[in-house]
Amino acid sequence: LPALLTTGSATTDPSVAGQLDQPDTVTLFGGRSLAGRLRSGGRLNAGFWCTPRQFQGFELNYFGVQGYDTSYQVDSDEFAVLARPFQNATNSQADAQLIAYPNLLDDDAVVRVDVELAGTDIFFRKAMVWTPSVRIDFLSGYRYGRLRDEVHINSSSTSLDASSGEPVDTMVDQQDHFRMVNNFHGGEVGLLGRWWHGCWSCQILAKVAVGGVQSRCAIRGNTTISEQIDGVPVPTDYEGGLLALPTNMGSDTSYDTSVLSEFGIRIEYQLGTNMRIALGYTLLGWTNVMRVSSLIDTEINPTQIPPGSLVGVAAPAAPSLDRTGFWAQGLNASWEYQF
Repeated sequence: LPALLTTGSATTDPSVAGQLDQPDTVTLFGGRSLAGRLRSGGRLNAGFWCTPRQFQGFELNYFGVQGYDTSYQVDSDEFAVLARPFQNATNSQADAQLIAYPNLLDDDAVVRVDVELAGTDIFFRKAMVWTPSVRIDFLSGYRYGRLRDEVHINSSSTSLDASSGEPVDTMVDQQDHFRMVNNFHGGEVGLLGRWWHGCWSCQILAKVAVGGVQSRCAIRGNTTISEQIDGVPVPTDYEGGLLALPTNMGSDTSYDTSVLSEFGIRIEYQLGTNMRIALGYTLLGWTNVMRVSSLIDTEINPTQIPPGSLVGVAAPAAPSLDRTGFWAQGLNASWEYQF
């Protein structure tokens, strides 16, 4: 993600405070990848055998990884200077919108990043090799995958001085919302092997699904300016925030071919005739997906920041919607009961 929130020295002139080209500017949120963080999730497997010999059967799997995993909130009590940086498209220079500055503006900001991964597959399995110590099954079926990314940026500022550009006590609330959802549907084939030695066994799984991915994006922005009139705040709503503006707001849907593959290995211990426990590792790879970071363009034309109207270059432009690869890996513990 690009730098979304910054702070700086209260001695820096407010006209440049928080800009990324200033030596005292510190990025509070963004400016780095959020990948690699641990997230909790769950997996549910169910199936049945078509014959008592367990030669062939059907299996249904579902997994989900917890979302709403990153949230950052900051106010002027913690940092006297708060700003939202951007690149000014009218002069190609670094710029920033102040949220808080001593004796000028006061309030807070919240950034929330939500990443949700889920999927399910249903397949037919049939034994190809079966000996007292080895079994290898062929798998074929249907697979669904879903990857959702969202970034919410909410900022509020209250004018303490008319030099801020707003009358004293005027409140400005801005919201930028970026959302990307990928849905995969495809046919799947794979192999599942298990090797036994006493009460211990090792299972290795490899599956590949080929199909299509639907990618849906949405960009929304809103600004509410509440001006004090006879001591009563009178709100006025405008379309557009800071990075979500009329030139890039809207929604779009695109389609492409995609491959979703999975590799897994687990060590199992048999507790009885029908029960076993296991520890495992899973690696998931997905091609041609779109991520929410491709929607966030920090080069804007500030003339259209509400309540202004666009003058000059239309920036930010509609997103290019570039596709990329996605991978996830995890450790899992499981309990299995067969009947």
